[in-house]
Amino acid sequence: MTSVAALLPYDVLRDIIDEVPKSDFAILCVLRLVSKAINEIVEPKVFASTSISFADRPYTPAQLEAMASGNSPYSQWTTSLSIRKMALLPLQDVLAGDRFQGEERSQLLSCQTAFLVPALESLRKLRSVCLDVSRREPFEDVLSSLARLPNLEELRVLNCDNYEDKPLFLEKFSNLRHISLSRIYFHPSAVTTLKRMTAQSLSTLETLTLAPQQVWVPGTGVSTPVKLEDLFEESTGVSSSPSLPALNALHVTGVELAATSVHLLRSLVKLQVDILDCRSEPLELDGVRDCFWEALESSGVRLERLAISHLTPTAVKYLTSYEGLRELFLGPLSFSNDISHEDHFAEVGPGVLTQHRKSLKILSLAHLDVAEFICTERDLELICLCEQLDTLTFGYPESAFDPERTPTISLDALFLRIAERLPRLRQLLIYPKPPGSHFIPQTAAARSNMISAFVKAVCEVHYADTVPRFELLGSYGYGPFDFDLGTRRFVEVKR
Repeated sequence: MTSVAALLPYDVLRDIIDEVPKSDFAILCVLRLVSKAINEIVEPKVFASTSISFADRPYTPAQLEAMASGNSPYSQWTTSLSIRKMALLPLQDVLAGDRFQGEERSQLLSCQTAFLVPALESLRKLRSVCLDVSRREPFEDVLSSLARLPNLEELRVLNCDNYEDKPLFLEKFSNLRHISLSRIYFHPSAVTTLKRMTAQSLSTLETLTLAPQQVWVPGTGVSTPVKLEDLFEESTGVSSSPSLPALNALHVTGVELAATSVHLLRSLVKLQVDILDCRSEPLELDGVRDCFWEALESSGVRLERLAISHLTPTAVKYLTSYEGLRELFLGPLSFSNDISHEDHFAEVGPGVLTQHRKSLKILSLAHLDVAEFICTERDLELICLCEQLDTLTFGYPESAFDPERTPTISLDALFLRIAERLPRLRQLLIYPKPPGSHFIPQTAAARSNMISAFVKAVCEVHYADTVPRFELLGSYGYGPFDFDLGTRRFVEVKR
């Protein structure tokens, strides 16, 4: 019998196999066994991304030995590697709760000692690695091995839980395009190491994510601030060129941004600032000083994407100094204690949305609470100015289900106006939100009742004169929705 692979042209066969989701690993593995021709197409997909873990993988010793040989498919195809928390065996400090003990642990540790470093060094095509470096892992050898790989571009390191000031062993990495450091203590020695590492990637670094653990001053209850510029060597000489000419995206949590940071960011187009310290004053929560926005404006930096908890008047002044903002996400992107800016959208919307109405593609107000975004007629009119919107997300106050109690626009008027005024809108997500701030607890029963009332109200909106072009998305506990042309209403699709 002639095989399918023999009947179909290679390009057609490849297109068919491309339809198999990469996440369906089991099917891809089975396809490898069908024929040599199909294996040639499937094998790069199977081995493109891999992970190493002794925690729940009985085949890991065989995997490491194969990788260490340098002749396995891993060496030929793997471009992405993940080593998660507790994936490796600790060299010492074995705890009673550790899965492997006694003779079994000794055998696995011998395998790890013999093959781990050669296995990593065999991944010559590796471009991205995510590594958990908790203090019980043998991460020094791992990091040194990864730093020697010639094609590595992305380094994500997380969970370095050294409370004491100890080295990070990151200084050997160079020519990185993407660096992400999360939940790491920036002790003085760590800052010194990071300076050495960033100095070797100044011309290549494109994206930088920093979310350090707080380092507390003993006996004060105050954390030591980390400034962005502290992580880079001081520039020498006088030059008008940016210190990081390729850096276009910055994501920081608990890192201070000031005027002195801007010389590093002259090529920046994407900025996300998350809240870390919920005990600070509100305007210091995200660590962005007003002088930072002033320096961005004077340096001619024009952000295209901004995600931030709130906008100060100085930030609004900066955003209204140019055109071209494409994505705006407002509201605290991580929880803090009862931080609310009364009717914040009404304060910043008129200037910012009017200025960027021709370019704004994505607008998310999902993290603003009821007091910060009331969803009034005026608010909706501001949103509808942005006729290029592709994606829109915001919360709708629960109290608005009773029009007598709130200035919020009714759901009927809201949906019909959006359908008529935003012709390019592709995705719409509106979710019900309880009164008050994000941080008032809500019982399961209260949330269920709120969602039921919201879904009922959404499905009662009748589109007599228009057919919405957007996809109405769902969120936790409800949706999504399909539009019924017969009834001209949305219906919930439970999945």
